[in-house]
Amino acid sequence: MTNKQIKMTPYEYGKKACREGKVRIPGLDTEFLLSGHLNVEVGEGLKPLNQWLQGWDDVHLVRD
Repeated sequence: MTNKQIKMTPYEYGKKACREGKVRIPGLDTEFLLSGHLNVEVGEGLKPLNQWLQGWDDVHLVRD
């Protein structure tokens, strides 16, 4: 995974997904899945998924 491949953090992808009306499921965010953030060793994929969820939640909480 190169730095050029990753344009945003998982947190930013989650925020963007919420703003675009996507559901709160990182596995359904195609742009995030293709970003390269999940190209990690076994056991390290939970961190970017949780960061995505935190970004989605932060935007959603501000809206309410």
